[in-house]
Amino acid sequence: MRAKRSHLTLIVAALVVPALVLPAAALAQGAPATSGDAGTPAAEAPVDAPGPSEPRDAAIMSEGPTEPSPKLPGIPFYEELVRKDPEDPEAHQTLAAAFARAGKVDDARREARRAIEIDPKRAEAHQALGLIEEGAGNVAAATELYRTATTLDGNVEYRLDLARAQFLESKLPEALATWETIGKDFAGNLDVQFALADAFRELGRFEEAQAAYATALNLAPEGSERRIDILLEQGRLIADRGQPNEALGLLTRARAEAPKDADVHYNLGVLYVRLAEHEAAVSAFKEAVRLKPDLAKAHNNMGVAFDKAGKHEEALAAFQKATAVDPRFADALYNVGLVSFKMRKFKEARAAFEKALQAAPEMADAKFYLGEVYYQLGDSAKALRVYKEALRSNPEDASSHRRLGDIYLEQGDLSLAVGEYWAAIDADEHDAPNRAQLMRVLLVRNEEGDVRRAVKLGEKGLDLDPSSLDVRVALAEAEVQQGRSPRARQILDEGVAATPKDPRIHLALGQHHLQQGNAPAAREAFDAALALDAKNPSALAAAGEVAYALGDKEGAKKRIREALALDAGQAAARADLGRMLLEDGKNAEALKELKRAAEDQPKLGKAWFYLAFAQNNTGAGAAVVEKSLKKAVECSPDLAEAHYQLGSLYLKQAKKDAGCKALKRAVELRAGYETALVEIERNCTTP
Repeated sequence: MRAKRSHLTLIVAALVVPALVLPAAALAQGAPATSGDAGTPAAEAPVDAPGPSEPRDAAIMSEGPTEPSPKLPGIPFYEELVRKDPEDPEAHQTLAAAFARAGKVDDARREARRAIEIDPKRAEAHQALGLIEEGAGNVAAATELYRTATTLDGNVEYRLDLARAQFLESKLPEALATWETIGKDFAGNLDVQFALADAFRELGRFEEAQAAYATALNLAPEGSERRIDILLEQGRLIADRGQPNEALGLLTRARAEAPKDADVHYNLGVLYVRLAEHEAAVSAFKEAVRLKPDLAKAHNNMGVAFDKAGKHEEALAAFQKATAVDPRFADALYNVGLVSFKMRKFKEARAAFEKALQAAPEMADAKFYLGEVYYQLGDSAKALRVYKEALRSNPEDASSHRRLGDIYLEQGDLSLAVGEYWAAIDADEHDAPNRAQLMRVLLVRNEEGDVRRAVKLGEKGLDLDPSSLDVRVALAEAEVQQGRSPRARQILDEGVAATPKDPRIHLALGQHHLQQGNAPAAREAFDAALALDAKNPSALAAAGEVAYALGDKEGAKKRIREALALDAGQAAARADLGRMLLEDGKNAEALKELKRAAEDQPKLGKAWFYLAFAQNNTGAGAAVVEKSLKKAVECSPDLAEAHYQLGSLYLKQAKKDAGCKALKRAVELRAGYETALVEIERNCTTP
């Protein structure tokens, strides 16, 4: 009589790094310029990375695929029984049940009615037809059939069915009267009181369920299997109602009475996971599998506890043990894939997700993360196909819509990207990173009405969650793009007021000041961020940027190196350091830093741009320099200086058409670009 059990399943949400904003530093005549020559920022495609996963809580007394329902014969078997004895009501009744299991309601009705015709006083035939009608939504018809069954036979099972149907019909007084009568008629019957408690719980009548469990518990002999069942069910009820500590008391009693019951230890483990007591959970699951080594769900949930404790290797081993016990345990296979994915073991993750989908073909999460594997491996075509399959299984999966948008964005199809980002917001309007991403892409596309749409999205997002930093920053960017910098400043100031102890909002305010050319105010904001978190790599890198703008190059380099010591992956800061080293004539050091920046973030346009100068200054050939400039243009197509330098290089190589085209593009991007205009006048005008 134990309730069905569900499994703890690892679920991971992809964290999205905000779109990069590249300040374009002008470089002319082979020398890097100062930050005062910065041009219009150019937005790049976002760089996404999977974030840390969190396990999903399990229910007390969860049943797993290791305990499947008994396999019953198919419809042809029961049809043969009817052919052998067409006047046997039981044969028709079992055939009706087979049809019902297959979803063939009309056929099921026909056979159940035939059983009643043959033997009108057969109570279970009336019950069978009642269950069919209830399953089809005809509760009133089911009520009358159950009533007939109880008239023919006072079996408590039929009376419980009747009470349930009356409750579902909203006939509460009649249902309560039926339940009350059952309780009185069987006051001393343990099994009936237990069944009554289960019935109340399933219908959401928790107080009555608790009372019935207490009655059943008083009737159960201490240490008996039935008493342990009752303690576990009471624990599940109380835990599901948000009282885990009270549930722990019941399960601890169960353990004291039945120390060798694997299910008791298993459910204690599940409850400890809910209480975030991961070591205790692992101990409980270990005892469960010691008592019952083939309890796959305990191995699986032990993996969840390990994962929550940050012990990914141990988690992976536990999940693999679960799949060894039950090779078609879809949740455990999925979890093997997920932990492998987090550990960047992409081939192992792909194999596990594929096996999970063989066991559960419609598992949308497995499809999504299989797409993530292909995405991380750089196979966008396969990733695209798998994300679309995930959406067929779950059209409201915001993560799959988001990732499709990312792929379309990388392919340069902004319209398709925007459509998928809108779908992600429609699926989950509370997902702030998706909302901010849609806003940023609208700002980059900048078609008629796009900026206004971005503003409305941002305002709605802040109504939903005023603490959403991503949305607030994107809204400020939208206001700047509309020429309303004071409003952008107000939005960021409001963010500081809302979350004054969050260094990120001070950092965002400082970046705004820096973009507006107010370096002193930017420095003040960055200092505020560092006062809250002295080891914040982003704030240190930003402080280096503002120090450079204020003419303190040595201070700038010091800050950036501090940032890189804390987070070596700060590619943009490393690229700035490379630029400063170029200015100092330290070309070999600059080359080293810029190569690393381009490797760490291959789509960072300014890294490729400065790298071209470092390569040129260290004697690399024109082909190498050209390749880097092309990458700069590819990654940051709005970087006018990169087009200018590429055009100049082409002219030196006597590639006049290509050179003039690149120079003209530079002028299109920056009106009044004097050095480019001079080159065009000199080389590209017809005498």
